Formats: sequence, structure tokens, C-alpha cells
Amino acid sequence: MFEITIFDFKKNLKGKIGLSVILIGLVSLIIGLFPSIQESGFSFEEYIQNLPPALAEAFGATIANYSTIEGFLGMEFYSWFWTVALGAYFAYKGGSLISGEIETKRIDLVLSSPLTRSRYFVEKFLSYVPDAFLFNIILGLSVYVGSFLINETISPILLAKVHFLSIPFWLACSAIGGVFSVFIDEERRAKLFATGFIFIAYIIETITVQSDFSFLGKMSFTHYYKPITILSTGEIDLINPLILSMATLVIVFISLIAFEKKDIQT
Repeated sequence: MFEITIFDFKKNLKGKIGLSVILIGLVSLIIGLFPSIQESGFSFEEYIQNLPPALAEAFGATIANYSTIEGFLGMEFYSWFWTVALGAYFAYKGGSLISGEIETKRIDLVLSSPLTRSRYFVEKFLSYVPDAFLFNIILGLSVYVGSFLINETISPILLAKVHFLSIPFWLACSAIGGVFSVFIDEERRAKLFATGFIFIAYIIETITVQSDFSFLGKMSFTHYYKPITILSTGEIDLINPLILSMATLVIVFISLIAFEKKDIQT
């Protein structure tokens, strides 16, 4: 049971750790800049006031308190790198879920085994859960320790909320990649479409946030996961992770039906 999940999680583990190291370096740099920016007297509030209102709201700058490490990290790290960049990463990984197996002919072994297609898909998809926990544990600890080293105290409760709620967000992104991988046999194209969906949806949300077309922003998963709001206010709208979880289940269900009916040439 879950042999495929465990195998897929262990696969390319060095690459995942390498990405974690890069993110640790990035967040360490951001944390390290915080004391010097505070001492410089630079006014983030004035800078935000000069931003276009739609852009400021899209990034969450209107609610961020830059005098705190939580607000600073929320804007400089979590609002883009943690959400959009890593969301695109999980969508990219999901894009190879089935298409990668078809392109390399590994799918032939699956079709010739007693393992059902549904179970195969689900177990491969579940490998993204430990991936999400891996990034959360490594980066969560790094942020907390880094803040401590510059004599700043970041709320462990707020930090835990931000990291825990990233899991349904990333799984939804992975599900998008998974559905593209079922409908597109070429792995490279499936990954491209999945990653493009995350970025384009985010851009649409950003440019329509204060317009009559703001409803279009709801198609973006980033609309339902706002780390900067959690870090700055501590507020959580529990309906958002529920929406992301439901979206994941629906997308996975569609993928399963399509995969079961898919005619795969062996």
C-alpha cells in the first residue's frame, strides 16, 4: 500500500532538498536585510502609497505592517515566492504525473499489471503531500531560526498557520498539473500548460482586483491563500482552504475519469 507514493517521493529527493536550500538562502537574505532597512529609516508606507492601488492591494501591501518581521516577510517572501513560484513548481511537477509515464513508456508496466489506473493515479498524486510537508518543515524552521538570530520574534502560531494552509493550496496546483498530464501526452507541453495556468490566473487576479472584472480573479488559487493577511492580521477565512480542497478533489476526480477512459497506445 502506497508503494508508488513512497517511491515517487524519494525520486529526485536531492533536487527537492536543493530547491529547499535555494529558498533558505533567499529567505535568509530577506531576513538579514530587515534590521538594516529599519535602521535606514526608509518609509515603506510612503512607498506603498505611491504604488498603483490595484497593485498594492493585489500584493497585500495595504495591510502589511512593515515595522514587524511578519509583515516584512509576508510581503517580500510569502506573497510571491511562497505562493506563485512554489505553486507553479507543484503544477509543473503535476504536469508529468501521467504524461511523463506515457512519454517514457513506463505506463506499459502499469497497464500490464493488476494495478488499477485509478489507484496508480491517486498514489502518484499523494506523493505531493510529503513534498509539501518537506518544504514546510524546512522553510518554517529556517524562518523561525533566522528571525531569532536577528533578535526578532516571529509568532510561531502565525507561522504555523501560514505553512499549514499552504498544503491545500499546493495540492490544488498539483491537481491542475495532473489534469493537464492526462489530456496532454507530451510531458513538456503538459508542464508548460500547467505552469502557465498558475501564472496567467495570478496575473488576471492582479490586474482585475479593483475593476468590474474582479470576479475573474477567483479562478486563481492564490485568491484563496493570502499568507500576508495571515501574518499581518492573524485572520483566517476557513472557507478558503475548504474551497481549495474541494477544487482539488473535483479536478482529481475529472482526471481519474479521463485517465480511465484514455486510449493509451502501447
